Amino acid sequence: AYFSFVYALDAYNISEVSASLVGLSHRWIIKSFLFAGVVVVIIAGIAVWLQLAMVLFGPQHLRFPLLTVEWPEEEGSKIEGKERLDLSKAKDILEERAKQLKKSEAQPAE
Repeated sequence: AYFSFVYALDAYNISEVSASLVGLSHRWIIKSFLFAGVVVVIIAGIAVWLQLAMVLFGPQHLRFPLLTVEWPEEEGSKIEGKERLDLSKAKDILEERAKQLKKSEAQPAE
């Protein structure tokens, strides 16, 4: 964050302009977006950290319904709110089609 701020501040202090005739007259404006992006990323990181702290250490009645974090009591059953497919309980489609094919071959053609 510090280096992006210094980068934009230096451009402002020297009144940096684009070398192109149709370029920006104030280059510090575009360079300050780099600093703004870093600030947004830091705020987002703090928000995620606070959500995780609430899940791990907070009381259950304060949990928010829109969190994508898996609750300890639901661990392993869902992925980001979607139920996990249990392949051991799922039907094998190829196996079922093979049984149907055998059944149709075993019946005499009329």
